[in-house]
Amino acid sequence: MTPLKSSRRRLAVNGSLAALVLAGAGVAYVTVGPATTASATTTRTSAVQRGTVIASVSASGNLALAATSSLSFAAAGKVTEIDVKVGQTVTAGQTLARIDPTQANLQLTEAKQQLTVAQDNLAKAQDGPNSAQAALNSAQLTQDEQAVTNAKNALAAAQAAKGTTSQQLTQDQQAVTQAENSLTLLKAQQAASSYVDPATLAQDQEAVTQAQASVNTAQTSASGTVITAPTAGTVLTIAGLVGSSVSAGTTTTGASSTSSSSTGSGTGTGTGSSSSTGSSSSSSSSSSSSGAFITMADLSQLQVTANVSETDVASVQNGQTATVTLNATSATYPAQVQVVSPTSTLVSNVVEYAVTLTLTEAVPASVRPGQSASISIVTGEASNALYVPNTAITTAAGRSVVTVVGADGKETITPVTTGIVGTTNTQIVSGLTQGQNVLLTLTTGTSSTTGRGFGGLTGGTGLGSGLGTGTGAGTGTTRSGG
Repeated sequence: MTPLKSSRRRLAVNGSLAALVLAGAGVAYVTVGPATTASATTTRTSAVQRGTVIASVSASGNLALAATSSLSFAAAGKVTEIDVKVGQTVTAGQTLARIDPTQANLQLTEAKQQLTVAQDNLAKAQDGPNSAQAALNSAQLTQDEQAVTNAKNALAAAQAAKGTTSQQLTQDQQAVTQAENSLTLLKAQQAASSYVDPATLAQDQEAVTQAQASVNTAQTSASGTVITAPTAGTVLTIAGLVGSSVSAGTTTTGASSTSSSSTGSGTGTGTGSSSSTGSSSSSSSSSSSSGAFITMADLSQLQVTANVSETDVASVQNGQTATVTLNATSATYPAQVQVVSPTSTLVSNVVEYAVTLTLTEAVPASVRPGQSASISIVTGEASNALYVPNTAITTAAGRSVVTVVGADGKETITPVTTGIVGTTNTQIVSGLTQGQNVLLTLTTGTSSTTGRGFGGLTGGTGLGSGLGTGTGAGTGTTRSGG
């Protein structure tokens, strides 16, 4: 066979192979002609393995308290005692501070008295005359009924007697009429005295309702002269000191102040409140500020909020597991996604979404709010799955292929269906079997090819690009094991 015929045969075979690859996998693999390489190419293989493939999204943020309790007095008064210090650990129900209850108790007593009066008025309206009045009414009614009977008996006797004059009969008849009229009038008066106007009854009921509301408010104020811990936790701030005057809600006046976030006796030196730490402020002795008198939180319950890019946030959902790694100590803690913000923020022209994660286990006391951390959210996981290194896969036009290396060293481009893509490995749903070897190639620099060649997409092993006679140059896709 002549060299020309041999060259043409190689060209025909390679052209057919390139057309097959382009039709089935969307890539080109073959070049023809001598090539010169400007840099070294490292090739190795990796076996198709079975195991777990995990997809994750990474971000960063800072630890923060999951919840903070802001505690205030519900009544006005002078602070008589503060029983805790900033930084002190307290238990649920523990007394933290008190104010003088005198005024609150007086208001409660007055409110109860007003309620009693209103209730009595309503009872009178509903029940009618009392027992004494009812007995008197009954006696009067009996007396008038007897008067009618007596008058009728006198008239009857006069009518039966002989010699009774007409004048006498007229007088006896008038007596009967008068007695009956008196009885009728008495009955009307008694009925009127026992009648209750609906409008009056409604007013009395409304008075009771308002009086009861006043009692409830006064009772809350009396109970609010003491601040107790709603849960176990650590005291973060105290706004005020013994002798300060506070109003319901809590406004503290009457002393110079510094931020109670500083450590010390916990009674502070004045007014104000703050939920932050490490800062201080001062004001004059006549200052006042509104807010919590004491703030506290469970320092072991922490969360972290991180910004996730718009390309990754679609795969993040509430309830997904995550890992939080402290940058300072490299310690890791399990976490769970709690909230994915529906609105975005623009950071350095990058659209990002805030994702809040809660640490699912208690952390050591050495872990503090504000520490920087890296997070990794598990967005997908495939167990007992076939997988290959990410660098073994070339994807173009929505189709993925790998190069399978046979026992004889023959290389075959094979289409595959992929699943979960992890940091280093990709799940293979179909196209490969466990134990097969796939090609991993690391190519640096560029290669040039002279003569006739078939071009292709990147992703080959330093393939040339261009069709025809001349010199073509192509850059190979870098693949590394991993």
